[in-house]
Parts: sequence; C-alpha cells; structure tokens
Amino acid sequence: MENFTITGPDDEVQRWKEDADELGITQSRYGRERIRAGRRLWGAGKFQADTLAQLIGDGNETEEPRRTESSPATIENDLAETVLRELPKKGERNPVELSNLRELVFGTEEEQREAILAALKVLNEQGEAERTVEGGFVKTKNDKE
Repeated sequence: MENFTITGPDDEVQRWKEDADELGITQSRYGRERIRAGRRLWGAGKFQADTLAQLIGDGNETEEPRRTESSPATIENDLAETVLRELPKKGERNPVELSNLRELVFGTEEEQREAILAALKVLNEQGEAERTVEGGFVKTKNDKE
C-alpha cells in the first residue's frame, strides 16, 4: 500500500486523531474513510463548489453550512461520471466486473455502513434525524424548515 500524507492546523489534526480514537480505528483508516466518503458525496452530486468552499472554509466550524438540493437528473449524471472514471480504457486493462465496479464507486458494504452511520450521527447532532424505539431512523424536521 502506498503512503499519502495530509497536513493541517494542529487543532484540526488533533480532532482527527481524537475522532479516530473514539471510533476505535487507526488514523490511516479514518483518513481513508473520510476521503472515500467525500469523493462519493461529490460524485453523487451532494456538493457544489460554493457549498464545498463554505463547508471547508478556514476551519471555522461555528457557521452552519447551507443545504443544497440535488435533482435526480444531476445525481444520475454525476453517478454516471463517477462510474466512467472507474472504468479502464479499452485495451489498457481487464474490464471491471459489475461487483467490483460497485465497490469502486460505493465502497465495501462495511464502508457504506460506516459512512451512513457517520451521516446519521451528524444528522442526529444537528437535530435533523433520530433513532426510533423500533430501531429505525426518522427525519425530525420538515423539508420546508
């Protein structure tokens, strides 16, 4: 496996380390999962450039990020672009099987599960989703709020 180094402000890097410790995973795995999740969200049309700039900004986490809506057409187009990026050029490598392509685009089932749980944790902390007594999840705010 190849190395990739990420640097950042001391307090931000410390938060990453604490998050990884809290999740009981290595810092490498934490970084890989966050990068994969970000790439998937970007590829699925969940981010727009201005929204991303606001979200990552200068590290000031006191501002609430704006929410954007993604139309089904945009999501389908972005997903098609993501799939296309993962396909090898004809004649350069072996074709990618559908099951492998699914994992390349969406990650392993465990990575998908962890990404969904992380998203649900954020939504719960923001008061937008909660776990029900039956064990499922529900939205706690109306779409028009």
